[in-house]
Amino acid sequence: MNSVLKELYASPEVTSRSGKVFPLFPASIGWHKGVSLYEWIRRTRPRVTLEIGFAFGASTLFICQALEDNGVGEHHVVDPWQTTVWDSCGLERIEQAGLSHRLTFYGAPSYQQLPRFLEQQRSFDFAFIDGQHLVDYVLLDCFYADLLIPVGGALALDDIWMPSVRKVARFLLSNRGYGIVDYTNRWLGGRLAPPRLRALIEWALRCRYGAAMVRPMFRFEGLLYVQKTHQDARAWDWYRDF
Repeated sequence: MNSVLKELYASPEVTSRSGKVFPLFPASIGWHKGVSLYEWIRRTRPRVTLEIGFAFGASTLFICQALEDNGVGEHHVVDPWQTTVWDSCGLERIEQAGLSHRLTFYGAPSYQQLPRFLEQQRSFDFAFIDGQHLVDYVLLDCFYADLLIPVGGALALDDIWMPSVRKVARFLLSNRGYGIVDYTNRWLGGRLAPPRLRALIEWALRCRYGAAMVRPMFRFEGLLYVQKTHQDARAWDWYRDF
């Protein structure tokens, strides 16, 4: 794994070039989730990837390193606070890791930048949703990401332990053409869940109250991968409770 990543996770704090000091967590993903992102990219070999949220660049480093090791791919990251709140820590680490050629950065809110991608007729094979965790923002990010990825493309939702994120996951599974293809959490140590466990998690998320039966699984900083199985073909008045 890239030495910059190892250095980043070796300390509980992150220091920018200007000397600002930040706690590594909770703004960064856990190492186990980063490893699963790396393995997912290596296995599926996407050509163009998208990420909402940047902070210290931890998940971006895992994704860009996987693209680099694949020998192909470009990564696009959207974060309005990278140069203000986060003092460019993520951009600095991507540069230090020698991965800047894999990254295109957009310093705008996702609700502004994602429609621009649509206007430009951009397409992404994979999107990692890890921006604002308010339910309306997560839903909006997924709404636009769905329009930007083709059938067969995938979304990864971070922090599935949060009710707001689980709510959006239930919407995708119950009202849109998505199915769970992978899941990992701290208990799994970054390994992807076996088929039976994925089936249980999908049942729990599809069932409005089923999550309570497997709630301990959702407490371990889970990362959920869902794949787009078909284009939206709902009637104008379709609705299924979620």
